[in-house]
Amino acid sequence: DGFGSAVIAIGDEVADWTRIDPAAMTVRITADGETLHELDYAPKLEAAIELIASFAEGFEGRFEVMPAGTLVTTGSMTVPFPPRRRITADYGPLGINEVIFSDL
Repeated sequence: DGFGSAVIAIGDEVADWTRIDPAAMTVRITADGETLHELDYAPKLEAAIELIASFAEGFEGRFEVMPAGTLVTTGSMTVPFPPRRRITADYGPLGINEVIFSDL
């Protein structure tokens, strides 16, 4: 997203993600077994979808705004925290991202 992300992890597509119960849309960030951040991300996801839809609608007919498959980053689901060896982001029904650093 060009602000605080040095890297963006892109996971596998989740079929029928719009059918997932919003109450299950939480993210838990842990590092070396310690919980660093928890967030109910359903409202953030909903706001991002509304923003993208509004953008596409505003430019409709002018040019191809977002071809199918376009990746749009709309912000972060976490907060800054000190370096750790193993960091896990569990997005519940949408999957898990994990990174392990060897030089800490």
